[in-house]
Amino acid sequence: MKINGLWTVEFHVPFIKSYGMGMVVLENNRIIGGDSGFYYVGNCYCNDKEVSGRLNIVQYNEHATSIIPGLQNWYMDFVGQIICEEEILFEGKPLSAHGTLIPTPEEMKINLSCHKIFAIE
Repeated sequence: MKINGLWTVEFHVPFIKSYGMGMVVLENNRIIGGDSGFYYVGNCYCNDKEVSGRLNIVQYNEHATSIIPGLQNWYMDFVGQIICEEEILFEGKPLSAHGTLIPTPEEMKINLSCHKIFAIE
């Protein structure tokens, strides 16, 4: 399945009722994107039904608030199900800037919903 393209992304952390939105470009297993306060870079791997990978999320605007308060430079491992060529649903786990799991309750998962708005051939 072709996932290369420009995608909207919605982040939701149900445990703390946190929400955010941004944009990413997925192209050849690379992810590059951001929002008004953070940029995201990382890699992803996909087959016909699933996408997984790791994002580095870095704050560049000191006035912006993270979806997980207090984190300015962190990683997120994620795995997602490809619903169709235009929609992917993910679940992520926050990791520290050193790549270790942040000690959070099991409920501190991050739900992501992505919708393709432009295909890259």
